[in-house]
Amino acid sequence: MLRILFLITIIEYYYAFQFKTFNFGVKLPTVRPNDYSLTPILLSTLNYNNNNRLYMLSNNDLCATIQVSNLQKSKEFYSKSFGMIIKKTDESSGDEVILGYENHPSSTLKLVAKNDNEAILLGDGYQGIGLNVEDADEIFKKAENSGGSVVTPLADYAYGASLIPEEDDLKQNPVRYGRLADPDGYVIEVSEPDVLEAIKNPSAGDSRIKKFVLNVINLDETVEYYTGLNIGFHELRRRSNVNSIPKDASMVSFISTSDSEKDTYIELVYEYATEKINVGSGFVKLEIGLGAKNQDPNGYFIE
Repeated sequence: MLRILFLITIIEYYYAFQFKTFNFGVKLPTVRPNDYSLTPILLSTLNYNNNNRLYMLSNNDLCATIQVSNLQKSKEFYSKSFGMIIKKTDESSGDEVILGYENHPSSTLKLVAKNDNEAILLGDGYQGIGLNVEDADEIFKKAENSGGSVVTPLADYAYGASLIPEEDDLKQNPVRYGRLADPDGYVIEVSEPDVLEAIKNPSAGDSRIKKFVLNVINLDETVEYYTGLNIGFHELRRRSNVNSIPKDASMVSFISTSDSEKDTYIELVYEYATEKINVGSGFVKLEIGLGAKNQDPNGYFIE
């Protein structure tokens, strides 16, 4: 064991010298694939993407923490309705649980029991999670039978054209989704994969947390903030919902440390004319791999 630790230390110092930094938690400089040779150990911890940037793979993990009024009731709702499993429980106090999916461990939802008698203030900031499921109709029935309420009826809708990547202004992308509220009022958007994608990729219908949704005051400022954190966030998509079905006076941006929307991303939503946001008391924080607690321009705590 001591020999292995010694070898890892030597390798870290060697590459720290090449990268001109002794902190692997910061964003590394732009490089070309042939600028240096990587050992198998570093290949397992670093990811080279098509923008010629290097990121730590651990930063792909995302976890939203929310307060709930009845932990047992919420835990049963998410497991019975959406098939989530318990990933971890606070065994010392029993007042929090982490839920997720076995085949997609990098995105999770942490439920924390509220420890006072005050009502949970949801606010208008945190807009919940989005789930990818194979059969949305079945999920909706289970959720309603387990105490959920319908926010947006499950139906066939469409998203308008994206600005990033650029699409034809008249293009509309069909999508089938609906929104539910859990016993405390937190929103869960349920959507099915594209039909063609499901045919090509058998795992496209796997249940997983697809996104975490946050309303923002200034979209450009918020995107710039997250992409400037030096942990690999970049903008995957930007879209106006004016031409979506149903129409909505909003602009959204998807940010992620991955290069694919098949992986979990954060959806930032700017409702036109928004000047302030009440983050409420229900949403606690979003863990994105920072390693230290911080606060974004909208007042959300991130870690």
